[in-house]
Amino acid sequence: MNQRHTAFLAFLAFGLSTFLPAQAVETGCVPSEPMQSPRADTVPDTFPDNIFLPEGLALMSSEAGAPDEYMPYGYASIEFVVDSDREKMFALYEAELVKAGYRVVTWERDTNWGLRFRGDGIDEGTISFSDYDCYPLIGIRIMFLP
Repeated sequence: MNQRHTAFLAFLAFGLSTFLPAQAVETGCVPSEPMQSPRADTVPDTFPDNIFLPEGLALMSSEAGAPDEYMPYGYASIEFVVDSDREKMFALYEAELVKAGYRVVTWERDTNWGLRFRGDGIDEGTISFSDYDCYPLIGIRIMFLP
C-alpha cells in the first residue's frame, strides 16, 4: 500500500468518526435513520399507571382487550423504542418494577432478554428487550386477573 492510499484511508476513517452518532462509534451499530416518531397513538387506558415508561419513547404499537368467553383475562400491551441501550433499560426496569410494588419472578439475560413479574391485579406481566435499528425495542405485556 502506498502513502497516498494510507492517507486516503486515514481521511476516510476520520470523516466517518466525525459524522457518526456516538452510539455507532461505541457499539458499531449505525441506525438507518433517526429514532422515528410514534407509530401508535396512545398507551391503552387499562395499562397500569405505575409501570415506568421512559421519557422520549417512540410508541410502536399498543393493544388492549377485555375478557371474553375464550379468554378469561383482560390484557394490555405496548411496544416502544427509546434512545438508550438495552443493558441500561433492563437494569432500570428491574429496579422500577420493585419500586412500584411488583415482584420480579424470573429474568433472562442470556439469549432472550426479558423479565416476568406479578402484582396486584396482574396474573402475569412480561417485559421483553430486543434491538430495532440500533435502539432497544421494549415490549410490555400485561395479563390481568379475572
